[in-house]
Amino acid sequence: MQNGMELIDADLRRWRVLSVRRTGRAGSLLSLIPGFGPPQARVEHELEPLPALSLEDLRRRTRDSLEKFRVDYTGFGGDEAEFESLLARVGKARSVAEVYELIQPDTFEPY
Repeated sequence: MQNGMELIDADLRRWRVLSVRRTGRAGSLLSLIPGFGPPQARVEHELEPLPALSLEDLRRRTRDSLEKFRVDYTGFGGDEAEFESLLARVGKARSVAEVYELIQPDTFEPY
C-alpha cells in the first residue's frame, strides 16, 4: 500500500490525492477583517481513482486509524472503556455517515 491521502465519499468510492494546488482565495471578503476568521484558500486536487471500498473495509481502516491515534481520542490517561466502546460502535456502523458521526473528524473550517 502506498502512503498518501485518500478521499472516500458517502458511496464508498475513493481516490488517491496526487497533488493539491492553491488556486486563489475562497470565502467572503469579511475574512480579511480581524475577528471574522482567517482568509481561506481555494484549492484544486489532482485525483487518481481507486477501487471502491466495502463498508467492512472502511470500518476496519477506521478502527486501525483510531488505534494508531488512540491518544487523540482518550487523552493522556483517558477513559479506555469509552475508547473500546467507540471501537465497537465503529465496528457495527451501517453507513459512512454513521462512522463520520462516531469519530467526529476535524474539518478544514476556520475556528
